[in-house]
Amino acid sequence: MYYVPYGDKLSNGLELGNPVQIKAFKEGGIASCAKHFPGHGDTAVDSHVGLPVVSKNRAMLEACELVPFRRAAVEGVDAIMTAHIAMPGISDDDASKALPASLNPDAIKILRKDMNYKGVIVCDCLEMDGVRATYGTEKGAVLAIKAGTDSIMVCHTMSAQAGAIEHVVQAVKQGEISQETIQVSLNRVNELKRKYLPLSSTTLPVSIDAGATNKRHAALASRMYARSTTVVRSAPGLLPISKSPTTKSVYLFPGKTPLGGGLGGGAVESGEVKTTESYLKNAFLDMLETDNPRVHTIQYFDSRPLDQAEEDLIVQADVVVLSTRNANHSQYQKDLGLALGKKLGNKLIVVATCDPYDFLDDAETIKNYIAIYEPTPEAFKSAVDVIFGATPSSGVLPVGLVYAKHEVRSLNSTSEDEVTHVWNLWQEIFPTWPIERSHLALILTQSDRIHLIHDKGFSLAYYEKTNVRVDGMISIIGVLDSYRGKGLGTALVNKTREELQALSRAGEITSIGIKSSFPRLWPGVPISFPSKYRDFFLHRGFHKSQEPTVRDLWKSITANIAPPIVLERVAKLPLTFAPWSPELYEECMTKQRANFGDNKKWVEAYERLAKAKQHQEVLVAFDESGAQVGWTLMCTPNTVVGQDFVFLPRVPSKDKTGLIACVGVDGSARGKGVGLALLVKAMEYMKARGLEGVFIDWVVIRGFYETLGFNVFWEYEKYTWVLAWEKCSPLKDRMRNLPEEETQMRRAAAEMPTLTVSKAKGDTAQRSIRLIESKEDIPQDDALSRSDSEPSTVQVSANNQVLNWLLDDNSSSTPSMRNFAPSISPSLSVEHIPCANSLLLSPRDRRCFEYFPSCTMVTAYLKPWRWSNLSYIYRYTAANDAIVMRMILATSGSEMHRLKKGGDDSEDIGLHHYNVAVRELSTALGKEHTDDPKQRLERLLAALLFMVDYEVRFGYSRHHLRLHLEGARSLYASYEKSVMDSEGSGTVATVDDEENGGDSHLSLLSSLLLLWISYIDAIGGQGLSSQSLLSQISQSSLPSAKLERLYRRARISGRHCWGEEYPEDAILDDVENYRPLEFLHHGLLMRSRIWQLAVARHAGKDGVETPESLFEELIELGERYQDLILTSRLSGAGQYRRVYATIRSAACVYWADVLFHRITLRKQQTPTKIHRTAASSIMQIAHTDYNRDKSTLAMKVWGMFMAGIETEDGIHRDWILERLTELGGMHFESKWTSDVMERLIRERKGMGEAGIDLMPLLTLECS
Repeated sequence: MYYVPYGDKLSNGLELGNPVQIKAFKEGGIASCAKHFPGHGDTAVDSHVGLPVVSKNRAMLEACELVPFRRAAVEGVDAIMTAHIAMPGISDDDASKALPASLNPDAIKILRKDMNYKGVIVCDCLEMDGVRATYGTEKGAVLAIKAGTDSIMVCHTMSAQAGAIEHVVQAVKQGEISQETIQVSLNRVNELKRKYLPLSSTTLPVSIDAGATNKRHAALASRMYARSTTVVRSAPGLLPISKSPTTKSVYLFPGKTPLGGGLGGGAVESGEVKTTESYLKNAFLDMLETDNPRVHTIQYFDSRPLDQAEEDLIVQADVVVLSTRNANHSQYQKDLGLALGKKLGNKLIVVATCDPYDFLDDAETIKNYIAIYEPTPEAFKSAVDVIFGATPSSGVLPVGLVYAKHEVRSLNSTSEDEVTHVWNLWQEIFPTWPIERSHLALILTQSDRIHLIHDKGFSLAYYEKTNVRVDGMISIIGVLDSYRGKGLGTALVNKTREELQALSRAGEITSIGIKSSFPRLWPGVPISFPSKYRDFFLHRGFHKSQEPTVRDLWKSITANIAPPIVLERVAKLPLTFAPWSPELYEECMTKQRANFGDNKKWVEAYERLAKAKQHQEVLVAFDESGAQVGWTLMCTPNTVVGQDFVFLPRVPSKDKTGLIACVGVDGSARGKGVGLALLVKAMEYMKARGLEGVFIDWVVIRGFYETLGFNVFWEYEKYTWVLAWEKCSPLKDRMRNLPEEETQMRRAAAEMPTLTVSKAKGDTAQRSIRLIESKEDIPQDDALSRSDSEPSTVQVSANNQVLNWLLDDNSSSTPSMRNFAPSISPSLSVEHIPCANSLLLSPRDRRCFEYFPSCTMVTAYLKPWRWSNLSYIYRYTAANDAIVMRMILATSGSEMHRLKKGGDDSEDIGLHHYNVAVRELSTALGKEHTDDPKQRLERLLAALLFMVDYEVRFGYSRHHLRLHLEGARSLYASYEKSVMDSEGSGTVATVDDEENGGDSHLSLLSSLLLLWISYIDAIGGQGLSSQSLLSQISQSSLPSAKLERLYRRARISGRHCWGEEYPEDAILDDVENYRPLEFLHHGLLMRSRIWQLAVARHAGKDGVETPESLFEELIELGERYQDLILTSRLSGAGQYRRVYATIRSAACVYWADVLFHRITLRKQQTPTKIHRTAASSIMQIAHTDYNRDKSTLAMKVWGMFMAGIETEDGIHRDWILERLTELGGMHFESKWTSDVMERLIRERKGMGEAGIDLMPLLTLECS
């Protein structure tokens, strides 16, 4: 646990959320907690004895107190402790203004909403009088939980602890606190426990040498105290003091705890004053006497002055040591210290035992000043050692002088004097980024601006307003070098934020980015800037983006415009090109608004050029009919748009540089090479006009422009200060208490009733999606339309192989002509894979993409790769949907990372793609759409399947898995409602209908995806919800969604997806596997039913079914598929046909059901022959698969777990535990099942014995 802030130097990264300490804690396996939020440093009352009030408004808090907590939140601190401090400035209503922050929902909202903090929030001890004296400890516990606190601290009194628990229980029973609120907090606490307390390491070593351990800790603490003790100042030659026995010393200490001087540990009881005096008088005096036996002690009080005898001792002493405790809040200490300083001069040594501020600014009077930061004997001992020369002082003061408030003001852009002042500052602050004064004056007058000025610095900011938010852009902050580190930069940032806040119609802005648009300075923070300047933004709560950097590109056009192959391709296109003209204005702007109307700056760029009569700065592409189909800016530096680009003259071609931007292609002409042709023709036009170089700014994609000869000239990192959720849903208030990830998923899924279902029959949409041929298939990639979710990529040089593939005339929109599969397509031999969904795969992504057909997910879904549904999604759906493509990369990337197959194992690129995909899915669900609902549902289900599967394989808890599964349930509920609303009722389709695509609402592929997700929900999501997707489907009133019909439709989805390509062998394979898959289907359903009944009985409720009825069904199921069960025992490792693998998986699930039924529903029953047969059968199947293909064991995890619990054979149990441990790194279920088995072994529970109760363990693990 550590305190923030450590000081008032906002430029020191070690003092702001302490990222180094947080990282060190994590690496050492220690949970970190930052305290005391929102900030305890500016209080005059100790919250142990009263309720402090900090009367700062929100803006003032943002300038100081909240800064380190923003940084701590960014760094992922595990917990944050709230303080018992009233801060009326953060609340609007009078009732909340009086509440301590620990009980105030508005304070918690700052953490959860504004800082997007997802860790555990814990309150300070509720026995402190800051709460106890006003609200009472017990009531305080209820208020703290209602405010949003996850963990309540009651440290000292058993009766108070019991009372707090009772009050909370009553509040839940009475509905004052919801069960959901408790569960959300419990999930956070459990997540933290799992992170640092895995089941395999919950026991301590048996033998611990406490004495040796304590000695080591004491030695370490001594070194830490010695290194922190700070000699703030000392008179020359005074320190160290002589240890001569003739040296006369006096030690003065305060006689009572001054205001604000609590010890800071736990609750303040009536005995604290005595404890304090004991520390200062006895322990401290003993230390002084060790070095100087002739020391005299004087206790001083605020109620009386020093008497004459005490005055005489002080005057006669050779050295006087005065200890103070928060003297800056205690006038009698302050007065005495200053009086002694004036009288004694260099003879006085002041030791500030708490805050270092006591005499920090009194250098003229207090010549010798030492700070120890803590009123404990250990800290004081280090000061004594420094005073008498035992150890040198090495501490560094973490605070500085209190700087004057910076009076920043708005810049008057029409004032010549102020423009000149900014220009002069610019020249001195940014000498390597020069700008002409006239150019500066021009950009200062741009609209939608917030410019601030100070004698020593300035800032330029702009904003873009929409109907629901204001997006702020801090484009530049400049402070003179001699004035840095004094808070001026912070003042400029905070004032800009306040101004943006006032502009927002909704009362709060969404985000502030360190970037610029129009005018164009830097689109981010240049990576060439020293790290301390980039860290400036991190220290003030800005988040550094994990997305790829943004780049500015430049190319010389004095020689070749483009490679010959590109020029030949462009020459063949049926297009003509001409500069824009007034006559072309109406058609151009009509199509601009239709295609790019959501990008205000894009359209404005064309309008500004037209208004300035600079139409020739735009190139237009025409098709054979003469219609406009493409446009691009090709501006010279002196145009109205070119002048926005401040640093354009700094590239090698200087004032002969052309700008290409806003390259757009009409929707009807995309995919035909128009965008690439516009680029080439624009460069030809610019070269003909005498320009020598071309500049393209704000590029995120990698590889495309490089193939045309462009090089990276500048590169930038993105920093954003996210201040509030985007207002996407009316469900926001209802979901206020949910974690952020869960809120996003529920909010997006709950909005799905807006999905309309077409009544059109059949599915006539073109199934296959070709790869892109040119740049325009990557929508709006230029200075005005950016993707914040591009993948991390690796830059490569241009080569003709890439261009040949990009411009392949043989690309087709039919499945048989363009495939992704590495085994049949040579396209993966090129450097990059551009997809029609705008996601450009880098070489590293390409390796992930190529790996996917061999990953364990493909193996687990029991279908040969070539004609599997996953292969179809891989080849076609992913090419048309960036979210699905990202999830394919996520699955492969994370598996390669864990198996160390990716070459560079330092970064999990899969996790990056997964995080971006989740965010993009949430955004996509919240947007209006015009695409076909049937296809949209198919893509959404594909994305959700991959996300659910990803969490099962790579997740560290079931929290995110639960979110995705609940999203799938909400999506299904929305689909069901939409169908019912559109048709009222349905009719059962015939087999012929199914073979032709089934009903008009749910494709056959969607049926399969829905079934797969429901399987995972039933088995992987057990314990996470009271109702699974399977039970939801079972209760559906839609004939088309009946479970058995859904299964039948899923089984023929392959033939429908692949169409005529689907070979006869694949059809026969489907027929052969139909019955084994049916067996597997029933086995998975049975596991879900057993679990639901076990949970009900464990909670003391009656289930719909009984253990007896389920066992009877199990016996009937075994008899129905007896032939398959027998085959599973006979099929050996050498038999490779798919059907054998399916049968073994189905049999393993069945036998696991038999054991699961006994262990959970009949735990008192002695194992019978069927149970012994089940365990031995699972062992045989597992051994067979292990010898054949170890990866197939991932499908047998649950079965091996059940067999490991049931068997009495230690060798078999150890073998299973080894296999589960091996799979633990690749499968979440393997990890926790092996942990549970280890716990049972460790606790000597006796595997296989009657009476074992797994439900508490399984419920804990699954929740």
